Amino acid sequence: MARKLDNTAWEEYINKFDSLQGSKTVIDFCVENELIKSQFYYHKKRLF
Repeated sequence: MARKLDNTAWEEYINKFDSLQGSKTVIDFCVENELIKSQFYYHKKRLF
């Protein structure tokens, strides 16, 4: 079941992923942080 995250939390996850500079794939990052890939892309597009 997906967690309900606020905009601040999503922004932190997106910034954390961007700081990795390609060392992990989006899928690996989402699995590690228990995120849903489609939600990650949705919030990344919406917030940035």
